[in-house]
Amino acid sequence: MREREDVAPTETSQTKKANGERGASAQAMPSDYERSRTTRATSADHTKERIKGSNENRRSANATQEDHTSLFERVSDKLKKQAADAEFVVRARQASEKSELKILLDRCSKVPLDVISDACKAGVELHTDFNAMVARGAEFKQKGWQYGTLDKFYHCHGHCEAVKHGEAGWVVSEAGGLGKEINDFLSKKDGLGLRFKQLKTGEISFAVFESKMSAKLADCYHDMGANLTGRIGALTGVRCAEACSVYRPKRLK
Repeated sequence: MREREDVAPTETSQTKKANGERGASAQAMPSDYERSRTTRATSADHTKERIKGSNENRRSANATQEDHTSLFERVSDKLKKQAADAEFVVRARQASEKSELKILLDRCSKVPLDVISDACKAGVELHTDFNAMVARGAEFKQKGWQYGTLDKFYHCHGHCEAVKHGEAGWVVSEAGGLGKEINDFLSKKDGLGLRFKQLKTGEISFAVFESKMSAKLADCYHDMGANLTGRIGALTGVRCAEACSVYRPKRLK
């Protein structure tokens, strides 16, 4: 009997096709090592991105802090400069005031004694005639006489006597006369102070208020006119009684 020869099995076309597909699938699918390597690479990339983002945030925070610090320093420097400027202005003003006071004292110390003496004498003349006016006014009132131009005569006479004491006397006459009339106009006795109070409380009407103040203003104006007459009389060299005779009441001896 003929021995049967061993024949290697042959692959059919279908088997070859199946094997080819499995080989292609095996080649297409990554191995475990490749998958692990890809995962590690992806994780490393993510770590790098996080580190990069963290560094950028840190740099941004540092920059913001530096900006805040720089702003604070600028504001602080500006405030310090303003304080220094204000202190400089105060010191300069104080120095100026001290300098002005020193200049004034120096000038006063250089005023001749005769000028000071003349100013004092002029003030005494005004005060003396004012007291005389008050005394004679009380006398006229007691006797029932009309005042007339009694006060104008003493205004004129007092300022005439004051100006006879030179330039200092003229200055005292001008300042004293103007100051007295302003005080009289604003007086609470019979000036604006009293009339305004009466108007506010309803004691007088506005028409009465206006009439009273107009009369007061006119009286002050006439007093200043008498003062000027006395000053001019002093400059002409005549006696003050004669210079002011236009104001002398007939009953005044």
